[in-house]
Parts: sequence; C-alpha cells; structure tokens
Amino acid sequence: MALTPVAKPKKLRIGDLLLQHKVISQAQLDASLADQKKTGRKLGRVLIDNGYITETQLMDFLSRQLHIPYVDLKHYNFDPEVVRRIPETHARRFRAIALADRPEGLLVGMADHGYFCLRRDCPGRPRVDTAGGG
Repeated sequence: MALTPVAKPKKLRIGDLLLQHKVISQAQLDASLADQKKTGRKLGRVLIDNGYITETQLMDFLSRQLHIPYVDLKHYNFDPEVVRRIPETHARRFRAIALADRPEGLLVGMADHGYFCLRRDCPGRPRVDTAGGG
C-alpha cells in the first residue's frame, strides 16, 4: 500500500486574511506593505496606524490565523488565586496572566503568542495552554 503525502495547510498571511474577508482593500494592503517595507513595523501595526483596521479587528483575525483564542482582558472576571499561580516576575517577563486553572492545565493569557517557552518556566501543572489577549 503506497502512502500519499499529505499537503501542509497553506498558512494564510494576515493581509490576505483581511483582504479575503473584505476588511481592507487591495490598495490599502499594497500601501501598508510598502509602508511596512520602509519602516520595518509589523503589518498589523501599520494597518492600525493608517486607520484601515482597529486593534480589536487585528486581534480577532490574528487569533483566527494562529488558531489561538482571543480574550479581551478588559471584560474578563479574574480569580486572584489563579492569577497568583504565575509569579509576578514571570508574568511581567512574558506579559502573561493566569486566567483559569483547568484539569488539563493552567490557561494563560499572553500579549505575545511567541512566548510558548512559558510552558517550561511556569510553576504548577506541567501543561500550560495559552490564549492571546489585549
């Protein structure tokens, strides 16, 4: 029996995702990409600064792109006991906050999804799930 290689799902870039959902136009994307190239800023920041999208729209689409849930911390009901599960030094270093203690691990909200190394550094349960937030 021959095995057929499975194609990796194509990663959709944030600009393409916003374009596909008609949040921005091709002209706005092109202008923002040119601005990004000149300034070195992230595309999302350029789109926000140019007034094409809001920060909330960016967070929503990034969470879709990265398959990480978005949590608006302004409207989250924190449990002080759970928040203290991450030492303040770690919370500040990783811009993270413990949101919920679940049987499968601690749910952690992080400003930057790139800090998955927190899984090693977080005290308590061995598994830490992350949720992006603002």
